[in-house]
Amino acid sequence: MTTNITEVDTYPATLANPNTGELASAPALLSAFLQGSANRQRFVANRLPGVSASIELEVSLTPFFNGGAYLVGTNYDWLQSNVASPGALLFPLPQLPRLTTNPIKISAMRARVLSVTGHSALPANKPSLSLYKKALTTGGTVDPTPSLVATQQNTYGSLSVYEQIHDITTISAGAFPMSLSPGETGFLQFIGESGANSAVNKLYLLGLYVTVTP
Repeated sequence: MTTNITEVDTYPATLANPNTGELASAPALLSAFLQGSANRQRFVANRLPGVSASIELEVSLTPFFNGGAYLVGTNYDWLQSNVASPGALLFPLPQLPRLTTNPIKISAMRARVLSVTGHSALPANKPSLSLYKKALTTGGTVDPTPSLVATQQNTYGSLSVYEQIHDITTISAGAFPMSLSPGETGFLQFIGESGANSAVNKLYLLGLYVTVTP
């Protein structure tokens, strides 16, 4: 087998030995360097199937349902424009592997919101984030009713904290972690503020996230 490496090719005068880190002549260590790099790639690849770390994924802010109380904000977020009938925004979960054996689980959900100044007091009904799961029928005409997995209302009790960027978070507890089988799908529901002290054009939904765990 021939290669395109010739005497006129240029490469660093020295390379680091992949096993010791020591510098040595490039021609002498070129083979060892390549083999060492291949060994490390295989080392990582062999361990990926057993990874146990949790990863937070961003949920697209493109809803499949808008209750009519929200407008697209200037920075491609969502602005609540109606507090008399706050409705809901429904967002599909990110595409996740649907595994029968050792399914990936959702262990937390999070909404990042901004409520700007202008409230006389904390709204009677503060924003909430909910996770729903729904079975997918095969060859049938019945549309299954989604089941509520978990819901979390904004818990901030101070107006000064509420009127700034903050998170609505549910971390692994109660119904979590939740797995999705091959025959199920899920979505997040965001409902804004309403009732006494709520204010029009003051609440922004900036981001949605779910944490997944193998």
